[in-house]
Amino acid sequence: MFTHLFALLLGLALPLAAQEPPTLRVFLLAGQSNMEGQGVVDLDDARDYNGGRGTLAAFLRTPEGQSDWKDLLRDDGSFATRDDVFVTYRTGSGERKCGPLSIGFAVYGGRHHLGPELGIGRVLGERFTEPVLLVKTAWGGKSLMKDFRPPSAGGEVGPFYRQMLAEYREALSQLAVDHPQLAKHRPRLDGFLWFQGWNDACEDAATKSYAQNLAHLIADLRAELADPELPFVVGETGNWEGEEFRNAQRAGCYAPAVVANTRFVATRQFLRKAEDSPNTTHGHHWYGNGESYLKIGDALGRAMAGLLTSRTPASIPEGSSPLRWRETLDAFDREAVPPRRPIVFVGSSSIRLWKTLAEDMAPLPVLNRGFGGSGLFDTVYWLERLVARHDPAAVVVFAGSNDIAGESPRSAAWVAERFDELVLRLRALGCSAPLVYISITPTPSRVAHLAAVREANSLIAARCQSDPSLHFLDTAATMVTPEGLPDPQWFVQDLLHLNAKGYAHWTSTLKPVLARL
Repeated sequence: MFTHLFALLLGLALPLAAQEPPTLRVFLLAGQSNMEGQGVVDLDDARDYNGGRGTLAAFLRTPEGQSDWKDLLRDDGSFATRDDVFVTYRTGSGERKCGPLSIGFAVYGGRHHLGPELGIGRVLGERFTEPVLLVKTAWGGKSLMKDFRPPSAGGEVGPFYRQMLAEYREALSQLAVDHPQLAKHRPRLDGFLWFQGWNDACEDAATKSYAQNLAHLIADLRAELADPELPFVVGETGNWEGEEFRNAQRAGCYAPAVVANTRFVATRQFLRKAEDSPNTTHGHHWYGNGESYLKIGDALGRAMAGLLTSRTPASIPEGSSPLRWRETLDAFDREAVPPRRPIVFVGSSSIRLWKTLAEDMAPLPVLNRGFGGSGLFDTVYWLERLVARHDPAAVVVFAGSNDIAGESPRSAAWVAERFDELVLRLRALGCSAPLVYISITPTPSRVAHLAAVREANSLIAARCQSDPSLHFLDTAATMVTPEGLPDPQWFVQDLLHLNAKGYAHWTSTLKPVLARL
């Protein structure tokens, strides 16, 4: 009887669980005219659009466009429409643009312009199995100091701060009307993407207060939207010449109260020449260059996907204890704002003790994130805070020695597996920067582990050979005697850590590689 009753209850429970509505991942996009969308898709009039140079259509005809972005076009050459990503956008003129992601969700009528939403939506659609809704709220010529001014900044709250939230809530309330295919889904706000700054950059007072105002904006929106850990991505105003303003944007993202789950994304590398773009006099709009808007969106989308990935920590292998480094990571967060797009050096004590790193690598910008005594998985676990958060131009890793020669020695295969995990995790966090792995150094104090060191180096070198974004730097081969034993000349008295000559050797080997990358 009880068995029958249990089966009956179980049978009743299953349909109830099946009725749980599917999730809709929602992302709020906000900013001014460059978020509205000024990129030209296919207009090619010689007078107004420079004969079509730099349009999205022209970029997609290049070898890069045909190989890396071919999914944006159908077989007949028309622009594709995604069936897993949707957009809701009310333009400044009041037109509501709602539908599956494609070109045309920009401030102008028709389908001849784009904003960052195309690149953003493409990344998020590929990353997640659930459907994605982008709610875009943007108005040209608006500042953070006045128009978007957040409540905690003091003074009068900006009208477009309120309008942004009103349009976001309207989009959710109109979901079944705007996107009938999503009517049965449960919307969940997963992140906020901010692309704004030109008007503040044009005013000295707004520039000087931007970092503080941006930190207020992030904190206030997290409170207003009831998610204190809401992922927040900020796109650099990379078409502005002034370093002071762009540094202020970055500094706002590193404010201690908001730095967690916040990413600053450099965009200046996507600025193309005026003569190679449709709108040769519109530097404030990235010259209307379609490639620029597409790649900016792609970078913002990758950062957002990475932040969401970082909310699920890497599984901790038995015997590892990465949480013991929490205070060290907190101390890093209290340091000065890092340089823009640095080369991040990460790993164990040989990185931490590299006191002349900035001088040795000049003029390349560097950030030292070494923590002594750490193992390779410790870096894997903290990759978001150590590396991905900083939007690095390159990553240098030296770790593995403490794994092989620790209290519970790991095998060379285990170390190589952690290297694989590091690479996979780094890419999942949205960081596509080239990675240089400095070979594990054969040291006199750990000569008993020499065979494992050589095996680990061999395994990792082989992995790097199969991926053009990975580079194995073999310093170990030149740091041994003719007999193949660790050479004491490279080390301080403990015969474990490098001396000045050892670091000079690393520099002479590594710096040309980084300069090339």
